Amino acid sequence: MVIVRDFIKVIEFDLSDLPECSNIEVLTIKCQVGFNKSIIISCLYRHPIYQKHTVDLDYTYIEKLLSYLLECNLHFFLMGDFNLRDSYINKLNSILQSLDLVQLVDKATRGRQILDLLICKNATNVNSCKIVDVCLADHKLVYFDVMLKNPKRKKIKVQFRKYDNVNPQLVSQYFPVPSEYIEPNLNVEVFVNNLTQAIDKLAPVCTKSFYPRTSKIYVSDLTKNIIAERDAASCVLRRDPSVENEIKLRQLKKAVKKHIAIDTATEAGRLIKEHGFWKGLRLMQYNKTDNLECLSNSPDEINDFFVNVSKPVCSNDSITELPARPSLLPSIAGNFTFKPISLTELNNAWKSTKNKKSTSLDTMGISPKMLDVCMSSSSFKLNIICLFNSIIISDCIPLKMKCARVVPIAKISKPLTGNDFRPVCIQPNPLKLLEKCMKCQLNAFIDSNNILSVKQYGFRKNHSTILRWCT
Repeated sequence: MVIVRDFIKVIEFDLSDLPECSNIEVLTIKCQVGFNKSIIISCLYRHPIYQKHTVDLDYTYIEKLLSYLLECNLHFFLMGDFNLRDSYINKLNSILQSLDLVQLVDKATRGRQILDLLICKNATNVNSCKIVDVCLADHKLVYFDVMLKNPKRKKIKVQFRKYDNVNPQLVSQYFPVPSEYIEPNLNVEVFVNNLTQAIDKLAPVCTKSFYPRTSKIYVSDLTKNIIAERDAASCVLRRDPSVENEIKLRQLKKAVKKHIAIDTATEAGRLIKEHGFWKGLRLMQYNKTDNLECLSNSPDEINDFFVNVSKPVCSNDSITELPARPSLLPSIAGNFTFKPISLTELNNAWKSTKNKKSTSLDTMGISPKMLDVCMSSSSFKLNIICLFNSIIISDCIPLKMKCARVVPIAKISKPLTGNDFRPVCIQPNPLKLLEKCMKCQLNAFIDSNNILSVKQYGFRKNHSTILRWCT
């Protein structure tokens, strides 16, 4: 018999899928208080029979019962008189350890033995577990309090900079016009310090706290059309910042939020109607798993793996001679040398740069967004040109620009070794801009000397493989 309060919803929990055990009696119910998630309470009584065959069967049944309760994905509490004395409890402890369960009773409940046990999945939901001798039987009373409320959500703090407030004229104050040649390693240190001071002063780091989104967002075709209209209105407002365009954009933003909420509620209702309340809510939740959870290697070990994997290939034994010069390669008068970079080459190189709005930092602490904000300043351009030209004149890349950040991208869902990752190298942003400027000079030299064949259409500007079929 189970006695409950009238405000608790109780139904009998079906255990018919489990095999029967003649020496164990189990009564299981499913309880729900208000709109809180249901819990399973299972009461067990094991007859005090200690024959080896009977005890082994009882252990097998208890393990199957606990595994079955775990598969329900609900909080459960298995309690009762297990009658496992002395050394018999050791095997039960090993079962609990393998299933990652806990037993909360730590004091004797009959004589000097712990015969009445309380097993659960998570001890944080249990506020207290007390043992009292009520003098009504030879066993003591074990009672506990369970907290059914969901844990309080934690806020996430993110740091960001307001680059839109940066004034290009104020940037020029931090970059004086260079007057003499500076050694590249010293020049890059001065450049990075000036850029860091300018950004820290004009766009200081701000902190924002918010609750993470726990549910997925479902968007219908109608909402997608409204989102497209909102994006188009935002572009129009940038070109024509009038009051009418601003009001229209504000109205479209409200419409997008309203329709996303309607679509999400509609999808939630469909999932709940199809799968039930709790399973429907679980399907609405984000199910993001970290690919690095199952990886036992430390970041240093992964880095050493990527560094050492190329050493056998680059050994002295594998070095071969350069191939012979092709006979059809045209002869070129003179040698190619890099010239000092001009302002036009810098502008063209930056114009062809992708992801200018990215705020991710490289090893030098510089992001593409920082460079994009400062490119409106003429003195900043002169400083970066001076840095690049000092590198070309000295024929030496500064050590600070040679350091890159390697990010391992998992190839499979559960990576275990270094071979399961694809290393992506994040180079310093000033170095990538320098490479683009030097590429412009190299392409101009190749085109002016007709080094490439006229039949070469792939990987050339204004030449496509489709154009090859048309000529």
